[in-house]
Amino acid sequence: MKKYIGDYLRLNLKSDFDFFDFVPNEEDLKIIDSAPGVWSIDHQLVRGFLFLIEKYKPKSILELGAGYSTIVFTYAKISGKGIEKVISFEEDPKWFKIPETIKSLIDLEDINIVDSKVKFKFGLFGVYAFYQATKKFKFKDTIDLVFIDGPQFFYGREGGLDYIFKFLKEGSLIVMDDAGRYIDQCVIFKWLKVYKGLELVYFNEKYGDKGLAILKVKSPLKRTFSISAFLLGMYQGMKRIWNINFSRKKKVLSI
Repeated sequence: MKKYIGDYLRLNLKSDFDFFDFVPNEEDLKIIDSAPGVWSIDHQLVRGFLFLIEKYKPKSILELGAGYSTIVFTYAKISGKGIEKVISFEEDPKWFKIPETIKSLIDLEDINIVDSKVKFKFGLFGVYAFYQATKKFKFKDTIDLVFIDGPQFFYGREGGLDYIFKFLKEGSLIVMDDAGRYIDQCVIFKWLKVYKGLELVYFNEKYGDKGLAILKVKSPLKRTFSISAFLLGMYQGMKRIWNINFSRKKKVLSI
């Protein structure tokens, strides 16, 4: 199955999307050099974000899963790179911190994080998780760029577009970290099956520490039923719920 998913993504890659040689200024370099990497985003992905902002000039950015990317986008907003709004949904925002090395460039008051629980639902992707706050959040404008880096991997990320796809316009970008990971490749596979009008324009399993994928809205998105996306989602979703519940039971028993 892993080979099939990977081959499908490569066969459906619609264009050669190359990052040009982005030349950062002194403050950009501080933001790049402070990227934690490992569990968070790395230096190369920060450069990639700054390139995307430079080339596509998004005015509104929404991200699922707050972290160092939130700092990058907010820095780009307050440093005059054309961004007007950054909204971040996060299940556990209290852990969010700004590294000491860049506190002179950004303040916590500049950060806009929406606290949101993660819930499972039944739908086109079988059984899958989504950020509950996205269901009722009132988006006033279209969204130019979406960064998918949450919820945590054991939930799955299929539900990321459920309540925001109608706010994506032609040309909007969806950027996904961890594209070298099979479970996230499955998410991209399901989206391409269900969201008509969505195209995969960049897919590199070796980009940075964890891989990167970029999807682009080519025409207004419409959702259709896909038996392959649904069945794969049912299998993975039920397995995730079992694993999460089993993990919680182990914690209770160990107290």
